[in-house]
Amino acid sequence: AAQFDQATVGGTLSAQAGEAPGLEAQLHLSVPSVRTQLERLGRPLGPMQDPEVPGAASLDVRLKYSDGAARMDDLLLTVDDTTLKGHVELPSIRPLELRFDLDADRVNIDRYLEPAEVQSDPFELPVRALRSLDAKGTLRVAEAEASGAVARQAVFTVE
Repeated sequence: AAQFDQATVGGTLSAQAGEAPGLEAQLHLSVPSVRTQLERLGRPLGPMQDPEVPGAASLDVRLKYSDGAARMDDLLLTVDDTTLKGHVELPSIRPLELRFDLDADRVNIDRYLEPAEVQSDPFELPVRALRSLDAKGTLRVAEAEASGAVARQAVFTVE
């Protein structure tokens, strides 16, 4: 177990050296306010419609690395009032391959957007970088709210 400022981390770790290096870990990380922690690290976030987000966050995960591949199982990430569960796999780190199967309960996207009075450059999706990424997986969101509209049982598939 360790603590850095307000963030705490705990768990177990076992590693194997030699011709077939590997590692397995069960980790728990928590922080009372992501926004405050990033400010204390000199990486402040810009303004958002809800000035308290991102707030409390926690991560529980079982990690495994061997033969140039990594896997995160029993993933449970909570940020504010959103919980994400599932697994993420990197079958190859070089070149990078990403596989995932994730479920989120609810997210209010408006809370994380800039306030209307903030003037900024428009967001440009990095299409070239996204096209070169070898990613496949599914994200299911039970409820997402944005601009007053609510989507239920949304499924996002990446191929």
